[in-house]
Amino acid sequence: METSSLNMWTRCRSRVSSRPLPREAGIIGWRFPSSHNSSTGTSPIPRRYGGTTARTQARRFEARKNKPITVEWVNNLPLEPKLQLPLDTTIEESPPDLPRARVVPHLHGGHILSAWDGIPDAWFAPPGSSPMTGPGFFGTTFEYANDQRATTLWYHDHAAGVTRLNVYAGLAGFYLIRDAVEDSLNLPSGPFEIPLVIQDRMFDDAGQWFYPDQGVTDVHPIWVPNFFGNIALVNGKVWPFLEVEPRTYRFRILNGSNSRFYNLSLTSQQSFIQIGSEGGLLPEPVTLRELLIAPGERAPT
Repeated sequence: METSSLNMWTRCRSRVSSRPLPREAGIIGWRFPSSHNSSTGTSPIPRRYGGTTARTQARRFEARKNKPITVEWVNNLPLEPKLQLPLDTTIEESPPDLPRARVVPHLHGGHILSAWDGIPDAWFAPPGSSPMTGPGFFGTTFEYANDQRATTLWYHDHAAGVTRLNVYAGLAGFYLIRDAVEDSLNLPSGPFEIPLVIQDRMFDDAGQWFYPDQGVTDVHPIWVPNFFGNIALVNGKVWPFLEVEPRTYRFRILNGSNSRFYNLSLTSQQSFIQIGSEGGLLPEPVTLRELLIAPGERAPT
């Protein structure tokens, strides 16, 4: 485990609003994400922040409790991704004859039936691949019941042998569930509610993303058990800043890193309030000066 201290930013050039999810089916394509408008019931993650853009975030879902949605997932990845991250084909679930661009979505923390949970061998590949699907393939139409209280979830690729690389490349995004209890609390909303995903990355001398290709054993010569980048990205920006108004904000914080823990604090040394975790709102607010957050963990504040 490696822990980094990361001061939360206090300035941003522009404010970004979020849009609610229509309660209907959508068709979502897997691709290495870029900024785009929504017409299928999802919203792009806000990322008009100061800092260098890396364009690494997928769309954001917003749903209501007990309002199910249906999503048709489409793999639009190129057969040979332009971002050539090191793939270790000595891993049992990742032999060299499998398509490199295989994916399967997993809703992390969601109440999901196993058929739509994104089990690792239920992957599917883009057209032209051989084979097209994994041995556990159930289909590409997923049902999300949203039968849980308001919470901050996230979805990400979960395909066997390539999860770490696909998430590193950007196949992940927020999935928010809202309910009447949350509505009644009059929490900051609209431009004052900002999902923040923190990820560490590494760049080579040409400015391209770098991922280690030297394993720790001869059995798996490329695979590494942990990855610790030397650059922090927030919503696809390298070391961003956020300009805020003198008022209360709601930050939905997600640690989307592979292995790194973060110890978050404000540069002003002010306290802040945590109001939720993976399972939803806490029984009561907790006042903090530091927030330790593990990979995959969510901490709404």
